[in-house]
Amino acid sequence: MAKADSNNPIDEISLLQKESEIPLEELLARYTKEPNNEVSEDESEYTSVLSDNMSNSPGHEDELKQLDNSMDGMVEHGEHPLVEEQEKGNEEISEGKESENRIADAAAAARSAQPTGNTFLTTKVRTKFPFLLKYPLREYQHIGLDWLVTMYEKRLNGILADEMGLGKTIMTIALLAHLACEKGIWGPHLIVVPTSVMLNWETEFLKWCPAFKILTYFGSAKERKCKRQGWLKPNFFHVCITTYRLVIQDSKVFKRKKWKYLILDEAHLIKNWKSQRWQTLLNFNSKRRILLTGTPLQNDLMELWSLMHFLMPHIFQSHQEFKDWFSNPITGMVEGQERVNKEVVDRLHNVLRPFILRRLKRDVEKQLPMKHEHAIYCRLSRRQRNLYEDFIASSETQATLATANFFGMISIIMQLRKVCNHP
Repeated sequence: MAKADSNNPIDEISLLQKESEIPLEELLARYTKEPNNEVSEDESEYTSVLSDNMSNSPGHEDELKQLDNSMDGMVEHGEHPLVEEQEKGNEEISEGKESENRIADAAAAARSAQPTGNTFLTTKVRTKFPFLLKYPLREYQHIGLDWLVTMYEKRLNGILADEMGLGKTIMTIALLAHLACEKGIWGPHLIVVPTSVMLNWETEFLKWCPAFKILTYFGSAKERKCKRQGWLKPNFFHVCITTYRLVIQDSKVFKRKKWKYLILDEAHLIKNWKSQRWQTLLNFNSKRRILLTGTPLQNDLMELWSLMHFLMPHIFQSHQEFKDWFSNPITGMVEGQERVNKEVVDRLHNVLRPFILRRLKRDVEKQLPMKHEHAIYCRLSRRQRNLYEDFIASSETQATLATANFFGMISIIMQLRKVCNHP
């Protein structure tokens, strides 16, 4: 490029005009003789002054040596930012591999406990029938008991997810009876259930295993306080049955107890890991845990993680690692995406399925009793009969019947149905 005084643009323009008339070969010959990396006078002067000052400084060499030693020390002890970042990345990779190996090992152990069939001809059962039970178990129920016992012996927790009506309650009672018979472990056990089935659990315990001392924890605050008197004593009760609402309300009291088994019925109620219910129950002091549910597979991957982490927090630790490992395949299937990574789905099944035992009615229908339908007619009580007749005899009802209006007739039938149902 043409040289000119940067402070006089007119001279630079005139010089460029003169050079435009010079042949290209002459311009190339002229400028190739000049160095490519030019340095301005200010930069040259600054460099020379800096060089002179550094060379004249008596402690310059010592400072350089000290700087080199400091850098070497930072690298050696891992204090250098680049070294720290690299080590942090290596630690994350190592922890991720350890987590995968831990989950894979637990899944392999649980897989070996899975039954191969639903009858004694298709699977081998090692667990004896607990002598404390008053009634025999069906074959698939005995196989379910054997699975629960095997998981207990392998120090693993699981989800009993049989279809509704196959006897999850009975198999759970059979497990506790087995522990009492074979291991001498009578409790205490904590069973958390929805309010609507609490009395049903108490009835089933009294029917199948009356040897257990049952504490049905419900009532007002004063009544619950009376029930807690002396319950820290050994063998004050064997099994405590309560509801989700009360176990959260009196969580401080329940946390003081060391429970042998924590059993949650309708466990899909704790699928939200951010809820107070999940976080409170997670911190209970229990040696083993069982989840009972008819709908174990949720639509969201984090709902699955919340159940698995609740069961085995030392195995299924980080929800982010769990999400990254499986790449959220369930969401893809629910949203209708056609292309789903088959390898990821297979990995999800291989890891989670061993911890879940699920049988459907069609799988064991030959073992189920025949259904018999009985139509039982109930007579109206005297009060119901009076209300029924008074409603029909009322002038408003008679006027509606006279019009023969369709919607009016439907309204009358609904009112009569209410009288028959209540009181």
